[in-house]
Amino acid sequence: MIRCTFIVLIISLLINSVYAEDPNLPLHQVINKYRNSPAVDMNLKKTVVMSLLGETKESSGKLYLSSNKMRYEINKPEKHLVVMDGKSIWVENKLPKKLGGQTQVTHLKSKVGQEKVKGFLAAFFGNDNIKNDLDFKKITKNTYKVIFKKKSKMSDIKTAKIGIDKQAEIISFIEFTDSLENKTIHKFSNIKFKSQAQKSKFRYNIPANSEVTEL
Repeated sequence: MIRCTFIVLIISLLINSVYAEDPNLPLHQVINKYRNSPAVDMNLKKTVVMSLLGETKESSGKLYLSSNKMRYEINKPEKHLVVMDGKSIWVENKLPKKLGGQTQVTHLKSKVGQEKVKGFLAAFFGNDNIKNDLDFKKITKNTYKVIFKKKSKMSDIKTAKIGIDKQAEIISFIEFTDSLENKTIHKFSNIKFKSQAQKSKFRYNIPANSEVTEL
């Protein structure tokens, strides 16, 4: 759950001061485009390489962004949903049919509950002083290493990098490796910058007969 939200939080708020001589200027310009857009929709493909098991899992879905709101949908092969409405966080998972097929919902309304999801994500979401948490280092023409300044909040993430398409001014991928050497890669396509957000995407309706946990 935490790893899924990583992707959206880094897109939403990875921006601060831009300097003319800064080698990271292209990255800042791209991120600023996302921040200044009323809404951004895109397709996503998620790949998780599990080091210890020697397995690779792939899934796909949609990502919707608007200011401090986000909707992260995984549709295939299993459904997973995270909705951040600006005040609280909703996380929905549907159990496999062999386990009953029930829908489990977690509602993180309190600050304590949200911290359980955010943790290392606090540097990316709802942070007006992003420079205190993050820095970047250019490693190739279009790829940048993410440097975590506050290690205690990023304890589960060992390394991370972000790739851009400078000409199209889009984020093409976000990749990170956790403390167990598992690598997660999100690749984005069909990115659309819109003049108005679709409000229904950032509202969550609890499915009937769901098991809801409040945190």
